[in-house]
Amino acid sequence: RPSGMARQEALLADAAGNDSVSIKQESDVPTHTAFGAKGIGFASGLILLINNVTGPGVPQLPNLFAESGWLLPSLCILGVWLMTTISSAMMCEAMARMPGNACFAGRAEFSTVVRHYFGKRWYVAAQVGLNGALQSLNIISVIQSAQVMDNLISVLFGRSCSLNLSPFANTWPEAGVDETIAGSTQVFSCFNTNDLTRGNGWGCHVVVS
Repeated sequence: RPSGMARQEALLADAAGNDSVSIKQESDVPTHTAFGAKGIGFASGLILLINNVTGPGVPQLPNLFAESGWLLPSLCILGVWLMTTISSAMMCEAMARMPGNACFAGRAEFSTVVRHYFGKRWYVAAQVGLNGALQSLNIISVIQSAQVMDNLISVLFGRSCSLNLSPFANTWPEAGVDETIAGSTQVFSCFNTNDLTRGNGWGCHVVVS
């Protein structure tokens, strides 16, 4: 008995020889156009690729190489590159083998593939995991942007100010005595975020800056 892929290829071959043949296939791939046409070009695809590659971990790479040397971080990055390349290729293969999605004619995405091959339960789990990962990425990106802005304000005006929503005392050991770090106990506090030689007054706090 021919497989689903073989039957699909046979139907396409018959259609190529006879234009009057009508092909009807059952498809799990959404074909609606509510999200617009599939007209993304090379430039847009490249921009999306760069946006996905340059995540919030990129600013930590210089410090990583400074503390760990060049060999081990480079090997780890190459290993992750190899694994993600293979995973992406396997995902594309799984998409192409879905009924009605030959040559990526439909609108199959990550969660669509999971639902087709693993069922509704794993589809829901994949949606929760994917959206949770995206939300975590958004949170850390907002935090990093706020920290960069605080550092810029401290450079321009000598210090940055914020509302401290969790004003408990941060301590700094000095000559055997734990001193309270300035700015950690006030609801409205200001300090130089570029000078952390005596601790970070906002460390482990919830602040609105």
